[in-house]
Amino acid sequence: MLVEIDVGSKLRKFRETMNMSLQMLAKESGIPEQLISDIENHKISPPLGTLTRIAKALNIKVGRFFEEGPRKAYSLVRKDEGGYMSRFQGKNMESMGVQYLSLGFEKRERLMEPFLVTLTEESQTHNKVSLTHPGEEFIYVVEGEIEFEIMGRSEILHRGDSAYFDSSMPHSIKLASGKIAVYLAIFADK
Repeated sequence: MLVEIDVGSKLRKFRETMNMSLQMLAKESGIPEQLISDIENHKISPPLGTLTRIAKALNIKVGRFFEEGPRKAYSLVRKDEGGYMSRFQGKNMESMGVQYLSLGFEKRERLMEPFLVTLTEESQTHNKVSLTHPGEEFIYVVEGEIEFEIMGRSEILHRGDSAYFDSSMPHSIKLASGKIAVYLAIFADK
């Protein structure tokens, strides 16, 4: 069962519940106020790292942006059932070219946040920034090719390649070639 998640509206709800202004959240997260506003208003598709920094400032786990339904002691996601999908779209409902399939959405009190991330050609227009966020990250390319940049060094990762790194180091992940790339991303807070 795939369910579209409105991450922008959830972000606004969490922020307002904590009585935080855009300016306060920007200061706490280190993410520009305009960028947070653009996320809330569906103008951009933020990388998971940006959401991780915002979640940290809100004192929540990044997975909270993707949760729907009851939380359980474990999460089992079968390949034909899928999980909860977040497909970011712009104000005009055009594709932003990034889809996140949360693979642990039902497990409560998670230490890791596993996602299957799909990049399409449209992502080249919207996701160009290098970022940092707390914790560690592991990526594994399932399909296609991605360009992984870390600390100013760029590497093309092919199917079966992986990287494990401290996500406080500046990094970015982009579609390297072709029409689609799929990779497993696992985030863990320190």
